Amino acid sequence: MKPSQPSRWDRVRAGLIAGVLLLQLLDAVPLPELRPEHLANPVAQAELRQWSELLGSVGLDVAPSELAEVGLELGGVAAGFRKLVLRPWHPFRKLTGTGQSWGLFAYPEPATGRLVIDGRSPTGTVTYYRAPGGLDDDLEAVLEYRRMRGIYDDASDRPKPRKIYARFGRWVSARVMAAHPEVLKVEVRLDRHLVRTPDQGPPVDDTRRHAKRFSRFDLERDGLLGSGP
Repeated sequence: MKPSQPSRWDRVRAGLIAGVLLLQLLDAVPLPELRPEHLANPVAQAELRQWSELLGSVGLDVAPSELAEVGLELGGVAAGFRKLVLRPWHPFRKLTGTGQSWGLFAYPEPATGRLVIDGRSPTGTVTYYRAPGGLDDDLEAVLEYRRMRGIYDDASDRPKPRKIYARFGRWVSARVMAAHPEVLKVEVRLDRHLVRTPDQGPPVDDTRRHAKRFSRFDLERDGLLGSGP
């Protein structure tokens, strides 16, 4: 049987899909878009020293500071190229919802956000979730689902989280209160957790960050209690 030939619409659709995939690839590929503050953290400095030693072992004498300069120069070129190519397509990507909201890891980040959910009752405060979990309950299963994590993880490295983080806080607070009637207030936050290399000394305490507080009275007034997923 002779195979059918693709129609004109088949070709157009294939071209559109290929175009979107190429834009996604360019948005996500870890181009070295580095800035001086990125290379100032101890993890990046340690990697620069390791690369300098590796190059020296094959006869290339390159100081860590020289590698940093090359990285910053390439980073400026890479950032400019990405913006130049993607800018004309921004309206299309916004209309179709095909934008890439995160990029693959181009440089090491020693600080991360740790989700913490505390519930307060007349008898005290209980932590119902603290990443990376370990309680093996329904709340943990929901919060660590990959699509759910994308809602709050995005706020961990922002000076000011987007509105969706506050909506997430209201939703998860209502869920905790529905499961625990004694809880009167819930605090949702993303503590700043600093990862230290062995030569940097002992671990340091997390820093409280992006704390949002929700009361049972407010959530009952808004009709959110018991909504659940």
